[in-house]
Amino acid sequence: MSRISPDITVLLPVHNGERFLSEQLDSIISQTYENWRIVMRDDGSTDGSAAIMLRYSNEFPDRIEIVESDNRNLGAAASFSLLMQYALGTKPGEKSEPSLIALSDQDDIWNREKLEVQVAALLGADHDGDLPLLVHSDLRVVDANLNTIAGSFIDYHGLTPRRNTFRRSLVVNSVTGSTTVFNETLARKALPVPGDAVMHDWWLSLVALAFGSVVYLDRTLVDYRQHEANVSGAKKHLKGNPLNLRRLFDTSNADNIAAAGVQARAFRERYAADLDKWQNTQCRRAERMSRHHPALQKILNRLFRF
Repeated sequence: MSRISPDITVLLPVHNGERFLSEQLDSIISQTYENWRIVMRDDGSTDGSAAIMLRYSNEFPDRIEIVESDNRNLGAAASFSLLMQYALGTKPGEKSEPSLIALSDQDDIWNREKLEVQVAALLGADHDGDLPLLVHSDLRVVDANLNTIAGSFIDYHGLTPRRNTFRRSLVVNSVTGSTTVFNETLARKALPVPGDAVMHDWWLSLVALAFGSVVYLDRTLVDYRQHEANVSGAKKHLKGNPLNLRRLFDTSNADNIAAAGVQARAFRERYAADLDKWQNTQCRRAERMSRHHPALQKILNRLFRF
């Protein structure tokens, strides 16, 4: 990747987001990094989201584009996958070679330096020139009125991104999509995001870890708004003894663990020819979580985390 200021396409699917959407759009527009465009899609909203999107696209016609949606509700993962494919086919010009992609949620607020800091980190990590690369950061957890709930989403959620490896990421995702910036190489390698992927950001991180690299920035570059309408909210991590038998036989998380196993199988089936022997083996082992008793699922899940 040449040392230029690459264009960034910010992907923003919207679903009933009228309450906070304007604030998020304003935070993107106010970025210190200037080479950006926003591509939005309404994911079947029934509120005033479409009117807000239209107002901003009319005000910034060269910067903000709305993708036709036919009022279809695809959900977050499929919406981001569709927008990624759209963005790759509508690059804004020769000066955008190579281009970058950022993912945005409708109700967050970005720090003004977010894109500038992340682009610098991504360019600094690009030693090869064509590896899949992804940069992500921490977030500040806030309530609907931007009062701080937790200074660090990573700590609040009990995540350990500095321990991120391909093997560990088969069972736990430490990447929050709304903090990511990644290169076109990663997008092309990851698309389309399959239906068996738990979430688009998890799938992207697996592809980057398998074939390139993931860079974590220990900075809170996004205010993550926690409110009653979140698709997936921040949950406080409660530490406990991993050998506690009561926890071992607690089946409340069985479906999530099994879903990670299904995702691992989808990953292996997609990339088997590109993975090395060790990576294929790890995928096969993770797949077992989709088939075993919940207690055995938990044991396998725990072993992958070490």
